[in-house]
Amino acid sequence: MSQQPIDSPRKEPGLRKGGVPWANLLFLVCLAVLLVLVVASIYADRRARDRDDDPEAYPLFGFINLKGQVVINTQYDFAHDFSEGLAVIEIDARRGYIDRTGKMVIDAVYVDAGPFREGLAAVQLDGKYGYIDTHGRLAIVPRFDRVSSFCQGRAAVCLDGRYGYIDHDGAILIEPRFEAAMAYSEDRAAVVVNGRAGYIDLEGNFVIEPQFDSALPFSNGLATVRVERKWGCIDHQGNFTIQPRFNDAREFRQGLLPVQEGHVWGYARPDGTFAIKPRFERAMSFSQGLAVVKEDGLYGYIDISGAYVISPQFEHAYNFVEGLARVRMRP
Repeated sequence: MSQQPIDSPRKEPGLRKGGVPWANLLFLVCLAVLLVLVVASIYADRRARDRDDDPEAYPLFGFINLKGQVVINTQYDFAHDFSEGLAVIEIDARRGYIDRTGKMVIDAVYVDAGPFREGLAAVQLDGKYGYIDTHGRLAIVPRFDRVSSFCQGRAAVCLDGRYGYIDHDGAILIEPRFEAAMAYSEDRAAVVVNGRAGYIDLEGNFVIEPQFDSALPFSNGLATVRVERKWGCIDHQGNFTIQPRFNDAREFRQGLLPVQEGHVWGYARPDGTFAIKPRFERAMSFSQGLAVVKEDGLYGYIDISGAYVISPQFEHAYNFVEGLARVRMRP
């Protein structure tokens, strides 16, 4: 449910004449799936036993403040960013919600759960997604295959392989007709039609025609898009402000765009020139004045000058939201 780049679907190669008969192919596929499930089950069981024997061997999630101090101890198998005062955490393969003190306020009973937006959070029950309110009460009955968080009164949902948008009551606002869709941002949402990504307005009309291989949400007036394996930025009219030339990129935030040039990451200005020269193994978008970067195998936080505010020390780290950031480290 996280906001990943919206990619154009890839066409699968068809079977050539004289190839493997369908019955044999189906048998081989089923056998392969069975073997994968057996191996995965054995691995998961062994990992669980190993973790019980040596809990310090496996990094867990906790939360730090803007000074880098741990305020909620590392104890969770997974955690999401805080949003509207609550954060998703996972314990024993089930997800629930904690408050800023670390107190469980919504029990961990969900297979999957997303952050709260506009008072609602997506959760998975019995293989389908619906939404709960901040008290844990079901607000929209689970009936969707996939969903996004709410933004601007709308959430993207998938029904029978097609994406559309619903309102806070679960009523369909934009009929499911897209191959993929993301949450709204700045009155626009990235969607895919006929294998190409474009942007629609709040009524579902295209304002930027489908033409991109991948697309990210708008932020600070710009959206990051991919064309022929290179990333650049467009404005609300679909005009390129940074021509596609980077190997990878994130969302443009707080005046800077994380980009990958060669094998290293840096930060570009709106005109494409570098504000922070590429030197990091990984780099994330800025949030609350800080950005996550990876160097020498560990994650830390830099300011807009590129100087470290929190030195690299985490197995993994994520953006600050509401003054707290989830990090992964050994207990």
